[in-house]
Amino acid sequence: LHRFVEIVRDEAVKMADKIAIFRSGRLEQYAAPDELLARPANSFIEDFLGSDRALKRLRLVSVRDAMETGFITVRSSDSVEHALERMRSSRSAAVFVLNADGAPQSLLSEQVAELRSGTVGDHAEPVKSAVPTTGDLRQAVSIMFAHDMPLLPCVDEGGRMAGVMSYRSIVHYLAHGAKA
Repeated sequence: LHRFVEIVRDEAVKMADKIAIFRSGRLEQYAAPDELLARPANSFIEDFLGSDRALKRLRLVSVRDAMETGFITVRSSDSVEHALERMRSSRSAAVFVLNADGAPQSLLSEQVAELRSGTVGDHAEPVKSAVPTTGDLRQAVSIMFAHDMPLLPCVDEGGRMAGVMSYRSIVHYLAHGAKA
């Protein structure tokens, strides 16, 4: 019976617009799934939703809603010193090089830039993957883990860079429901 309740609960969270949770014939909470998972009304609701409710929210939040849009771009011919200066002034952990179509091509991390000289193109790492802005946070986290990418480019329908996803931006969104 417990497994059946778990399956029904998880399906309701994925598919419903609103969920009503009753206890002994009394309404405990009525809310959208993300609201329910983010802010359970009481300990009964928390226990009912399970200790992994933050993970369940990953499917409900779109990349577009949680991505950071203040990413920094440079040209591959720019100096590493210039890129490092831009990173420090914007408090960004990396800069991106985009191709002629605006798609993410490579990135240079602050850690690498601090140890190198020359051009960005000499030291930037190719972008291994990107996530569509229409995807969800579960998809983003999966790509980040699979490719060891603490910074994940987010791309629009045309493949152009629209933002960046970081572990920090995901945690911040899940904790506060807003962009970092």
